[in-house]
Amino acid sequence: MTAAVSGIDLARQALLAAREAAKKNGAATRSRSGAPAPSCGATGASRSDSARRSAG
Repeated sequence: MTAAVSGIDLARQALLAAREAAKKNGAATRSRSGAPAPSCGATGASRSDSARRSAG
């Protein structure tokens, strides 16, 4: 019995092929860090909150 190939399998194969082609072309690989970069600073206040505080 032959298993049907799903779209996810095809996408995975295309991604792997693109990675291999990029490696052959000398593209740099990027490393993943464990924690995301903070977007609002150390206090966690949004930009609109800090703008309101400094305006008045």
